Order: sequence, then C-alpha cells, then structure tokens
Amino acid sequence: MVISLKVHVNRKVWIRSIAVILYCMIAIWVNIRFLGVFLGNVNVDKSIIWNYAVGLFLCLMVILMTRGQRSRPLPVFPHKIREIGFAVAILLINAGILLLVWTHLHFIMRAIALLGHKLGLSNPEVVLKLGNALFVLPISLFIFFMCFWRLKSNRKTLVSMTWKDGIIVIVFLGLTTAIAFLRNQIFGLPNTNLFPPLSLASILVFVFQFFINGWQEETLYRGYLVPLMLSFLQSPFLSLWFASIFFDASHIPLWIYGIHFSSIAWWQYILFCIFPFQPTGWVFGVLYYRTRRVLPVALYHTYLLWGFPFIM
Repeated sequence: MVISLKVHVNRKVWIRSIAVILYCMIAIWVNIRFLGVFLGNVNVDKSIIWNYAVGLFLCLMVILMTRGQRSRPLPVFPHKIREIGFAVAILLINAGILLLVWTHLHFIMRAIALLGHKLGLSNPEVVLKLGNALFVLPISLFIFFMCFWRLKSNRKTLVSMTWKDGIIVIVFLGLTTAIAFLRNQIFGLPNTNLFPPLSLASILVFVFQFFINGWQEETLYRGYLVPLMLSFLQSPFLSLWFASIFFDASHIPLWIYGIHFSSIAWWQYILFCIFPFQPTGWVFGVLYYRTRRVLPVALYHTYLLWGFPFIM
C-alpha cells in the first residue's frame, strides 16, 4: 500500500522568506564591512548578527501571535497622487526640523544640562531624555496632527486597540526584557542599566517619550506611510521596507553625531538607511501590519526608549 503525501507549498511565502534572508545577509555584510571603519577597532560582528537574529525572531513571534486573527482594513487614500504630495511635504518638514536639531546639537545639550541642574536631577540619562522630550514635544505634536488630519476616516487606527492587542504588547514587553537579560548574560554586560531608576522624573520621561517618539513616529512612519506605500506598491514587504528606510534616515544622522563620526559619504549614508545597524524599524512595521493599530506599536516603541534596548 503506497500512501502519497502532497505538501502544498505557497510560492509567495517561500519567495518572501528567501527575500528576507537575503536582505538580512546583505545588511550584516554592509554593517560589518563599512561600520567597522567608522568605529575603528571596535568589533561589530557580534552586535550586527545579534541584532538581526533578534529582529527576525521578534518578527516571527508577531506573525505567530497574530495568526488566525481577523484581518482589519488598512487606511485607504482615494487621491493617491495628491496624498504623495502631502506625504513628501510632511517628510520634508520633519527632515528640516531634524536638520535644525543636528546642526545646533551643542546648544541643545547645554540647555538640557542647565535644565537638569535647575530641576536637581542627578541621573544624566534621565536628564537627557527629559530635556529632549521637552524640546521636541511641540514639533512632534505638530507632525502627529498633520498625519491625523490626512488619515481622516481612518483615525481609529491611531487611538484604539483591542484587548488582544494589549496582550500582544504585554507579551512583547516581557519577551524583550528577557532577551535583554539573556544578551547581558551571553556577552557579560551588567544588568544595572536595564531600566532607569523608578522616580517621578523617569515616569515623566516615559510619558513625554510616548508623545514625542512612540506615538508621533509610529503615526508618521507606520500608520500613515505604510498604507500609503501599500496602495502604490501592492507589496507589504516593499511598503514596510520603504517606511523603515524613511524611519532610519531620520535617526541615523543623530546616531552618527552621538558617537562622534567625523563624516560619511552620501552613498554610505544611504546604505545605512537601507540596511540599518538596528532593525527595530522592521519589528515596528511588522507589529503594525499584523495588528493594524498604531497604539500597540507606540507603547512598545516607547518601552524600548525608556528601558535598556535588547539590541546592541
């Protein structure tokens, strides 16, 4: 008796899986090849491999946790060409503001230090985050309401979430914390800096960072750009990729200033935007696409900023 087993293979799933693996391999090579030059003798091999391994694991966890969940509609844009014009305008305004911050970073840092002294805060990390929040809050609210205005009938995706979304966020917070502890054990890092000291200042930092980073950035890059890109590209992978590129483009220059890079070529900057050192933009994008809600992603984003990240 011969029993034949037929395995149904979804070609699209295989193609997407191969594309993701190839992307991660290229990203690892690009960062090991070029980032090590800027960092001198610092070995980035372990860091970039760890970052992408954890990023892939978290994206897979999102897919598994939301499997079988009723799909929710994404925002639609009836006038696509005109909407692209609005999107470009919002991104240019955001880029102009960020450029102003980068070019006057030393003045802002001096003002933040003075603010910390006036408030009697001793923890430099808390002072930095709180000062950044106070300086950028009005700008972030402006960007948020621009996106809120453009989404019109789809604003519910920005301000609501179900109890299932809440469970996913709680599980992810615990999972991320466990990964951070595991990373410290593997690489011999201290656990003392995983979270800021619990105080009124650190709670205020979390609240402010939710509005200036978590909610505003996820509204712009995920809640607004992802469905807009999807309406043109008809591909979730490419839509999440382009949104991630814009997201990384707004963070990498500040990161470069932060670790005192002298200069980088324009093509290297583009490479780091397309293949970032920390693939958190992909994790946020997959979490948004599977839940179709900005609020869960914003809470998770803020938690990573408030605590010690799981990446290196």
